[in-house]
Amino acid sequence: MQSTTKRPAKLSFKDLPRDYAGLCALHLPRPIKSKAAHTQALGLINALMGYELSKDQADYLEALVLFVHEYEQQFTQEPERNPVELLKHLLEENDLTTKDLAHLLDVDRSLASRLLSGNRKITPERARRLGEHFGVRPGLFVGL
Repeated sequence: MQSTTKRPAKLSFKDLPRDYAGLCALHLPRPIKSKAAHTQALGLINALMGYELSKDQADYLEALVLFVHEYEQQFTQEPERNPVELLKHLLEENDLTTKDLAHLLDVDRSLASRLLSGNRKITPERARRLGEHFGVRPGLFVGL
């Protein structure tokens, strides 16, 4: 997620623009694809919540909430996703490679690659390791 201006670590409502263009210059609302972008959007939502908003601020908040909701539906709740897709997403979100996955699971790179292609199933022990590492239920990886 990129923004065109610097902003303080914690946003305050009084520091936010009242017009939509100004808010977009601070942070362009777009689909969320990473934990960092999710955190950034939540910071803006928290700064806007609980105040009497201008129409533009209310529209901007609505857009952010929709993108956050979509991201959370896909990646933070019980996903109805293919476990391979979930694993690929978690690796990407955490800037990990196939080599990193192999190291994490204590397997060779070839096996890690076959897990990511869906050609090999994951063992319960490896599901436990993945769950612990990524902070999710190991059962999400059943079926890999």
